[in-house]
Amino acid sequence: MQGGEHGFSDGFMGFINVNLAAQMGDFIVRRKDGLISYNLATAVDDGSGITNVLRGQDLLPVTAPQRYLMTLLGLTVPHYAHIPCLEFADGTKLSKQTHAPALNNDAASVNLTAALWYLGLQVPNTLASVAAIVSWAVQHFSLAKIPQRLPTYQPLDT
Repeated sequence: MQGGEHGFSDGFMGFINVNLAAQMGDFIVRRKDGLISYNLATAVDDGSGITNVLRGQDLLPVTAPQRYLMTLLGLTVPHYAHIPCLEFADGTKLSKQTHAPALNNDAASVNLTAALWYLGLQVPNTLASVAAIVSWAVQHFSLAKIPQRLPTYQPLDT
């Protein structure tokens, strides 16, 4: 693999420097079965007019190769911010793969308020509808409010 040093500023983590050849080696862009790899698909998706990408810190290791692919393809590289992932008490990331509980669709505003709480936002009790909460969150969202480490996941009683 070519590429050498690849540094970039992450909106949450600060400056990240990766030596692609030493730390990553070669990475797959097309699988044996002919399907396009995650890294290439994401690079093309993110590099096609997206300006800002907010995602979990679990995806930080693949960001440098994806940015490198965008550069090779002449795509616009967006600004990235990698925030902490919500975890169970044992440190396992909440995801479908780790059998995180499904959200109750009938409690959308409760779910949204809880998610925003983990991101450091205290939604006023006067907001009840999803539309009102989203509108408020857009106005008040700030990377600076997100804790460096999120509180441990606590199931909702809905």
